[in-house]
Amino acid sequence: QPLNLVTGMLLCCRISPEELQYIQEHLEENESQATPASHQATPPASVPWREMATSWPVWAILICDAGNSFGFSVYFSHIPTYIQNILGFSIKQNGVLSALPFLCRYLGAIISATVADMVMARGLLSVLSVRRVFSTIAMMGPAVNLLAVAHSGCDPSTAIALLCVGFFLNGFITTGLFANRVDITTNFCGTLTGLSNTCANVVSVIVPIVVGSLTQNQQTLGQWQKVFWMCVPVYALSEIFFLIFASASTQKWNYSNISKDTYEAEESTSEQEESFLSGVTDPNNDQNI
Repeated sequence: QPLNLVTGMLLCCRISPEELQYIQEHLEENESQATPASHQATPPASVPWREMATSWPVWAILICDAGNSFGFSVYFSHIPTYIQNILGFSIKQNGVLSALPFLCRYLGAIISATVADMVMARGLLSVLSVRRVFSTIAMMGPAVNLLAVAHSGCDPSTAIALLCVGFFLNGFITTGLFANRVDITTNFCGTLTGLSNTCANVVSVIVPIVVGSLTQNQQTLGQWQKVFWMCVPVYALSEIFFLIFASASTQKWNYSNISKDTYEAEESTSEQEESFLSGVTDPNNDQNI
């Protein structure tokens, strides 16, 4: 990662050898300070498939990503059809309008990441709380938004504005669900990401079949309302599962030589931090800071 960062900087601008050395030294220093001694354990020689398959935090990520992919596929693949057939825009107008929600999603990802960093830097919320809050916004926001779109009628301005809002909120998934992969495993984050993307892609194959069965030769507002309503329970149930089983602690199977006592001590520390932050933000607590 330090090498990638330095390479990117070299490509963007010219820096002196002294500046390069300064950057590399401070990156190494920051990484050594940010990594606890217990986390410097060596990774397993092979992927711990059995441990990952029985890990609830892993399943929380997989199921939430699948639910997010279901709703996103409806947005991504079928909104242009909805804009053309229901809202009555031409193909030329459709291209521009279909791109606006994705720009909003990009902005949502940037803004949410910035806000999350500020919140955690000031100790307002723990990492797990941040993941839960931002994933809830990213999942439930578009779900409620789709209901609003479904009942907005054929008013183009209202429908496009609502779609942009829904995509903006879904951009928060970057700070919630996607970042949580690194929270629970650093050594097998790539493997977990591959599994998560596989689940998401399987769902994205199913969505066109389901939507097509509802709207083929039936391009009416009523049929599209069924499509939008169908996304709501998928969003909600997958997010509830994530809220229950998500974790922000590095899992034991991420290392090969970490002791059980060390792992349990880290888990206990994370729980104590979560409890402390809850007490700080509880308005009924007389000892609030």
